[in-house]
Amino acid sequence: MTIRTILGKPVKHILLALASFCFFLLLAEASLRLLGQSGLSSANLHTRYRMYFRDKNYVEFDRSEAQDRGFVTEISSVPRLRLCWAPGLEFYICYEGPRQSYFDEHGCVPVEINSKRIRDREDLCEPKPAGQFRVVCVGDSFTFGWVVRIEDSWVRLIESDLRERTGRDIRSVNCGAFGATVVDEYALALRERFGDFEPDAVLVSLCLNDLIPSNEALAHHDEARAKARRNSIWNKSRFISMIWSAWDNYPYARHAELQIDPKRDLVGQLNSYDFATLARIGTWPAQYGEAAFWRGGGPQKGLLDMQAYCHERGIPFGVSIWPYIQGLSSGEHYPFAKMHELVRAFCAEHAIPCIDLLPTLKGHATDSLWVSPADYHPNDRAQELVRKPLSDFLAELCGL
Repeated sequence: MTIRTILGKPVKHILLALASFCFFLLLAEASLRLLGQSGLSSANLHTRYRMYFRDKNYVEFDRSEAQDRGFVTEISSVPRLRLCWAPGLEFYICYEGPRQSYFDEHGCVPVEINSKRIRDREDLCEPKPAGQFRVVCVGDSFTFGWVVRIEDSWVRLIESDLRERTGRDIRSVNCGAFGATVVDEYALALRERFGDFEPDAVLVSLCLNDLIPSNEALAHHDEARAKARRNSIWNKSRFISMIWSAWDNYPYARHAELQIDPKRDLVGQLNSYDFATLARIGTWPAQYGEAAFWRGGGPQKGLLDMQAYCHERGIPFGVSIWPYIQGLSSGEHYPFAKMHELVRAFCAEHAIPCIDLLPTLKGHATDSLWVSPADYHPNDRAQELVRKPLSDFLAELCGL
């Protein structure tokens, strides 16, 4: 009996394919060791998923160029130096990699800044017409509508709902990321700048990175799982470690590393970290200092200051809490519930009306709510999901 009769033709093809694959791996490994991994790197692979900016003529620019070109200006009337978009600016926020259906053909979303440096209509910069009711929305990039079209942002969606249900001239004013990105900045800006819009109500939106330090892309990863992978025997191979590194640099692909151990008190740990160390290693926004965060009392004081401002003027004041877009899928553990409880308890203690958006978004596939696999801001679907809860909350808050 010959080998040919023992090994059928299909089996030989499989063995040949395996042998070829092994030879390719050995050749790739040898090449990388000889070339020192130059030419093809995880950093190069990761550029496929980057975020970047284009000006109104679609010319690309980066953060450092933005100030040189006058696209951003300094705001001094905040607890710390802050940059703000220049008045009248038009630009695009763009992504390389997977695109949302509402991105344009370049993978971009347009942004227009009015003369008051907010992402909203120019007529809101004029004195408020008689009979118009204005809801001033204060917050960070979640209020700004980062990488969603302005018409798809929750700020604009609730305006449409409230106008339809009341028949009144109601306008929402988007003061998101208007040179203020944490709560103590919101409070001072409300008194010194946002009040220019003559609010009849104020809604401040808290993203959890206003309260506790955040890693890049608004997420926290299971470092133990990442460390185990780095220490794996497979990581001894330069070729496999390069592929693994590229995979890790793609947030959608490392979705598993967003799954935090339910036994781990992540909020407690984040509230106990040494802020000097966090600032030194670049954790955003730890460089603001402990006083800006919940454990330092900054957000609590800011909320009370805004409540007092509104009370002085006899206007309603409310708070919405946004979850991190992480651990929300059905069956997943959401590791930040404790922080939501702390905020809700504080608001209840001080009679501040509050809505928590975690129940609204929990149970939806986490990655279906991201603007990009490289950025965990809420996309148009997430904006639509919070539309009715926020509209209902504001209608009750304002007696509409």
